[in-house]
Amino acid sequence: MVGQHKLRKISAAQTEIAIWAQMTKLDIPLPEFLINFTLEVIAEKTAQKMRGFIEDNYRKARFQREQYVKER
Repeated sequence: MVGQHKLRKISAAQTEIAIWAQMTKLDIPLPEFLINFTLEVIAEKTAQKMRGFIEDNYRKARFQREQYVKER
């Protein structure tokens, strides 16, 4: 599988992430539609996990920054 990603700043608080992937021919004795469907499901789950990870870390960093400002 070969892939790439692109980041695009939408605003000061928002960034869009686009991910593209292409699967090279596999020698698996399964119908191509089944392989493509499976890869699509995997890509969707990966994107959901990535989004959750990024949003959680953003919230943690924002909270830490707010706590730092309060201490000053």
